[in-house]
Amino acid sequence: MKVLVFAHTPPPFHGQSYMVAQLLENVGGTDASDGGEITFHHVNTRLSRDIEDVGSWRMGKLLVLAGYIVEGWLAWLRHRPEVFYYVPAPAKVSALSRDWLVLTLLAPLFRHRVYHWHGAGLGKWVADGLRRGKRRARLTRWLFQNHDLSIVMNDYAREEVEVFTPRRIEIVANGISDPCPAFETTVLAERQQRWKQRTEQDGQTVRPFNLLFLGQATATKGLFDSVEAVAQANARLEAAGAAQRLRLTIAGAFVDPAEEEQFRRRLAEKDLVIDLQGKAVPSVVYAGYVDANFKTQLLRESDALCFASFFPNEVQPVAIVEALAFGLPVLLSRWHGLPAMVPAELAYLTAPRDAAALAEVLPQLFQENRFDAYRRCYLERYTMAQHCRRMREVLLSCGRNGA
Repeated sequence: MKVLVFAHTPPPFHGQSYMVAQLLENVGGTDASDGGEITFHHVNTRLSRDIEDVGSWRMGKLLVLAGYIVEGWLAWLRHRPEVFYYVPAPAKVSALSRDWLVLTLLAPLFRHRVYHWHGAGLGKWVADGLRRGKRRARLTRWLFQNHDLSIVMNDYAREEVEVFTPRRIEIVANGISDPCPAFETTVLAERQQRWKQRTEQDGQTVRPFNLLFLGQATATKGLFDSVEAVAQANARLEAAGAAQRLRLTIAGAFVDPAEEEQFRRRLAEKDLVIDLQGKAVPSVVYAGYVDANFKTQLLRESDALCFASFFPNEVQPVAIVEALAFGLPVLLSRWHGLPAMVPAELAYLTAPRDAAALAEVLPQLFQENRFDAYRRCYLERYTMAQHCRRMREVLLSCGRNGA
């Protein structure tokens, strides 16, 4: 099977570009176990200079895209791939204009069309637009409808893409290479020791409970709700005479300068200071964009991940998968497919856009010590090997079944 992959790899780095790179590196070739061979021909459709440029409109992008479409024509003429693999844009007109051009000028050349949905929201946007008679919604559904295969990450995304009437829908969870191979030998013991120290504290806050916010530093990812919740929860703990306190580390780059300014003003306020053994320390720390080594350190030393997102295109954030790999308890918002990312018995859930509700849930994490169960969730659902095996299966079945 020959597949034209019309999608970009890092940089800029984000979940979608990373998974495309893994597809190209780990899914192609021959596998004796299934008797199938996949050959990828890649057009690296990099349109954005950096993460802040993703999804924005520039005239220069249109010219670059035209060059990529020509490159796709040439690849089709030279190699005659049967399958067109494409990652649709989110529900933003500036990004959708790319899809309209690609699906009009390039996709019809191919016998099979496979769309891999890394974001949510487009199906709902189209369905809402169709009810209101919007031309853009009709055009988008017409270009996407009746394709051979939709690959989605969970049941929430499956329901969304049904508006495009694909011939088949397959669920393939994203996966990552194990970022914590030392979990069994050292990390688990460290977590158990810290938990024991916390539960045995006798009226003194020796060490705060360290929460981690990992991802783009934006309001829709739950940034400000997490900050407010930590302030409220610490105030309640102090009023109740409890020894434990919460400390939140923000690891991620800002996209909106106005939000960054708002955040920095908030950090200066007095209710974001806690007392540790007679010393005043901040309860919220901004680490900025972190490299791989620093991120590993934060995931290893933190006590839980706080991910109260209401990001419109949220599907399966890699930050949650990374936290699970490190055995971190995760607190998630009831938003799109997030609650289904962990088994119900391990889920700490909160209402999105509700700092007060989040503040109520945070102290429940203090007694959590099922670190090996969170790690097992990663091993059973989100390893790179499992992801690549499933991707091979669904792509090969597209050629074998003709759909």
